Amino acid sequence: MAVPKVKEYSVSEWSALSPAQIAAPLPWSETSLCVHHAGYKGSRGGVLMIRLGDGAGAQSLCVKPCQRLVNMDHELLAADILSAAGLRVPAARLATQAEIDDEMVPNLIAKFERSDTSGSWNMPDFLAYAGLYCMRADLRQQAGIPDSVAVAQQVALKASRAERRAAIEAGEARAEPVAVLEFVRGPTLPQAGGVAALGEGEYETLGRLAALDVLLNNADRLPVFFETEDNQGNLGNIILEPGPDGSVVCCAIDSCVNPLEGVALEKYVERIRTEGRTPSLTAASAALGMVGGTVLLDSHLSALRHGWRQGLETICEMTRNGTLRAAIDTRVDAAVAAGGTRGELAKATAYLLAVAEAIANLMVAADGVPPPRPPAEA
Repeated sequence: MAVPKVKEYSVSEWSALSPAQIAAPLPWSETSLCVHHAGYKGSRGGVLMIRLGDGAGAQSLCVKPCQRLVNMDHELLAADILSAAGLRVPAARLATQAEIDDEMVPNLIAKFERSDTSGSWNMPDFLAYAGLYCMRADLRQQAGIPDSVAVAQQVALKASRAERRAAIEAGEARAEPVAVLEFVRGPTLPQAGGVAALGEGEYETLGRLAALDVLLNNADRLPVFFETEDNQGNLGNIILEPGPDGSVVCCAIDSCVNPLEGVALEKYVERIRTEGRTPSLTAASAALGMVGGTVLLDSHLSALRHGWRQGLETICEMTRNGTLRAAIDTRVDAAVAAGGTRGELAKATAYLLAVAEAIANLMVAADGVPPPRPPAEA
């Protein structure tokens, strides 16, 4: 089998495009390029970067299929909470099955190109399972798949898609968890060279984000509260979005609520009580220094601590004024409208309210601020 030619696409190429609005309906038929940008999981992670149109009017957006072991409702819930807390996250929505089958899949497959954007040209599951090899003659030939096999695959694919659509229409299944995401222009923190790109304001934002990640139990970013030998964080989940005045905004991507319950939740809450006010910054400092090749200044660490404190205060305020519960309820309603059940997010709701209450009580003990109202039952 001949190795297919691999093209390279730079951050600057994609950042030059205007981000498309993600609201449906989208002109998927205008797709002119589809590139897989792999995440840390290689071929099974990352997103599909989509270019709509050509030339000066070309626009960009992303498509993210949910991976096994990841709950897309939990990802969207995390983004909603961060947004409600005043942090920058990409706009996102779930695609309907009709949009996936009839518009996205055929147009994305037609314009898919292998890329070594992040060191991987493997095939993402989203397109492989949708029949990429059997629908693209050039890739089929490269993979050595006989035409007769491709025809059989297409017949089986058509039948399985029809069966799934029927189950969705009968209320017996949900659409595939595929999200349409805003394309955020700018490099990730490691791509930008790390700390050299940040000022004290950005360090404060990172501190706030780290505090909100404690609420989410999201260890896949800056390792402040999640210091372990096997967790060095993932600074690739922070994009530095350029502002019109030359500044940058830290945008959080790939966030997720990871709910705990029972003994695990009790231990987590106890850690918040004992360590939440003054977490160690050793691992975070090492992670940031590693990508930047330098040592953080005292002013940077001070800004991180200040941002952490701001994040805890934000959680306390969101708990007290009902903003957190409103964000949760809105996402639960959206999940139900997409074919889910309220029970799917019951565990996440209970977890979030319990941890938020623990953080709010921590701030009460520290500052004597008014306690939050008891959260309503999940």
